[in-house]
Amino acid sequence: MKNVIVTLRIFKGREAYDSSGKLISENQTMKLTYGILEWKNFLKTVINIGLTKVEIVKCTDGDNGYKEIEIPKEIQADIDNCFKIPESLLTPEQKKIKELEEKIEALAGTVHPKGERPKKEKVIEEVIVSEDNSDIEQLRIKYEELWGEKPHQRMGIKKMNQKIAEKSV
Repeated sequence: MKNVIVTLRIFKGREAYDSSGKLISENQTMKLTYGILEWKNFLKTVINIGLTKVEIVKCTDGDNGYKEIEIPKEIQADIDNCFKIPESLLTPEQKKIKELEEKIEALAGTVHPKGERPKKEKVIEEVIVSEDNSDIEQLRIKYEELWGEKPHQRMGIKKMNQKIAEKSV
């Protein structure tokens, strides 16, 4: 596989789609010759230069009159792997952490498809306070007595109770 010219479409920034599902992110095409130093350097720096997606548009044979050829598996594998961090770059501690995280996700059943993260649900706590706010004022006084400083103005009843319980023990 000599002198294969690969036409790539590179996407910058966040992926954005229109109402029909068509990708509308900023993108452009570029041509690289497979296997040369420029190709290898491009693959190494894909993430560092802010690209979020790389697609192969077409491959042409430079030795045979620039005729379009089928995309070779090696080239597709290179493009697929350019966004992955190689195992060799991870320290032993990072490898161990990665293994443990995978085990935890498998046990918890939180394994998600590539690129999709679970949405965090906001838990809104309902707190009932008397109209004259005497309950929260009493907690603020008790907190100040134990900790020697006033609680933060946005500290809620639950947090103040936790802090009071910590100091009381």
